[in-house]
Amino acid sequence: MLDAVLHDDRFKIMKSEIVRIKTEGREVDMCEFLDELEKRGMEKGIEQGIEQGMEKGEEQATFRIAKNFKDSKVDVEIIVKATGLTKEQVEAL
Repeated sequence: MLDAVLHDDRFKIMKSEIVRIKTEGREVDMCEFLDELEKRGMEKGIEQGIEQGMEKGEEQATFRIAKNFKDSKVDVEIIVKATGLTKEQVEAL
């Protein structure tokens, strides 16, 4: 189990951060250090969530636009070129 932890990228990041702090001549308060890591992890998770949400929203908008075109009797090939969807995706709308 220890071997798995030592080869985990997250452990390597923690270790390099501790080494960096020590080389700056600062003390390492493990509680503060772990709190900061948790904060960074949460911030990164929020950023990823926002990014995924935006991508999902763009995808939904593309399908909505394609459906509106299709409902307006626009040629499927034009919809495919305009939206980047496949012919099958457009026909399934």
